[in-house]
Amino acid sequence: MLDLSKLESGHLPVKMIRSDIVAYLHYLTESFHSYTDSKDILLTFHADFSDEDVDYDPEKLQHIISNLLSNAIKFTPAGGEIEVAVHKAGPEIVIRVTDTGPGIPPEHLPHIFDLFYQVEDTGSRYDGSGIGLALVKELVRLLGGSISVESPPGKGAGFCVQLPISRGASPASMPLPSSPVEAFATPQPELQVPLPGERDTVLLVEDNADVMTYLSAVLAESYQVLTARNGQEGFDKALEYIPDIIVSDVMMPVKTGFELCKALKSDDRSSHIPIVLLTAKADHEAKIAGLTYGADVYLSKPFNQEELLLQLKKLVALRRQLQERYQASWQQQPENFITPLSLNDRFLQKTMQLIESNISDEDFDMPKLCALLNMSRSNLFRKIKALTGESATGFIRSVRLNKARELLLNTDMNVTEVCFATGFSSPNYFSRVFQEVFGMAPSEVRRR
Repeated sequence: MLDLSKLESGHLPVKMIRSDIVAYLHYLTESFHSYTDSKDILLTFHADFSDEDVDYDPEKLQHIISNLLSNAIKFTPAGGEIEVAVHKAGPEIVIRVTDTGPGIPPEHLPHIFDLFYQVEDTGSRYDGSGIGLALVKELVRLLGGSISVESPPGKGAGFCVQLPISRGASPASMPLPSSPVEAFATPQPELQVPLPGERDTVLLVEDNADVMTYLSAVLAESYQVLTARNGQEGFDKALEYIPDIIVSDVMMPVKTGFELCKALKSDDRSSHIPIVLLTAKADHEAKIAGLTYGADVYLSKPFNQEELLLQLKKLVALRRQLQERYQASWQQQPENFITPLSLNDRFLQKTMQLIESNISDEDFDMPKLCALLNMSRSNLFRKIKALTGESATGFIRSVRLNKARELLLNTDMNVTEVCFATGFSSPNYFSRVFQEVFGMAPSEVRRR
């Protein structure tokens, strides 16, 4: 998708070299042999000429052949065959990639190179995102060539790439990059573990590697990105890292997006996390189901990139408002806190009650609170940070200070007594932080 964006903006230059194109195509095909062997597929390469030094862009050609071969391998059953054949036809070099898979329904052939085109029949070989073939078409066009597809019913599919022959580039030895099959055999984006205080973290839960790669590229500039390949893995990572937002597919193995959403919204540790569901299943009943399970936003595929980014931005803004709401609840009306209507309300109320029941203990700190809540330090930190904007330690101090203010207003206790009653060991420190938060010294509150 990044390459497609560069193509559309004219920022993907062609870097031609003059070398033996047949040897290079043979190398690219051979790179997939171990992969096809593991799937019991016969992969062959044939060329009716050799030692032909012509101009080509090795990087673009690698993308073209690798995408076509990875598609063929993905949808060719065990015992099937794939062939890469190269020959000259007048002023052009013709590259054919054919397979013995189920083929492509005739009504879908005119659209197979369209970006995000999805075949309704999920049993079809080309029911994926359509990103790879769209990129192939644009790269072939960039090189001055053309691509076509044939698929006789029940006889597999064949892609034909025609590239013009030229010899104007500087001679160069054939480049041999790292094996191109690795990226297509196991296309898993790299996991980045979020750190407190950095950019907001998005957890992507998606079983389609192409869509995962695209979403990661779209979000990486604004967010830290975590990834999961199915709903169960997404649930486990959500509880491990407590991300700021979750973007999930619906139709996935092990645990669906609906099941993931229901499980996360029912768990105290993750109930506050906004969830965006992305799915091709965009009928009214599916949308209602997603919202019923607790999804905050439901978008259909193919989705608009700007709409997705805007929805995520709005969810972050709503989280900031939630933080302000909770802060106002205990700072302005500590005696009436929040009516426990949601899991988040009940979680904060329970947390405050635990702090207040140990409020005179100056050694009561985050580790002790974690033990009482049965949560890890990182989970508690991220949960309280997401809801209140404060660290867990800062939240404990805020509860102590608000309790101190309540005692100063409603009892006859002096400042020192209130200091020790709310777990502060130093009256000087207590007076300083009290004034920082409330804008007046404890003694001034006492006189009111």
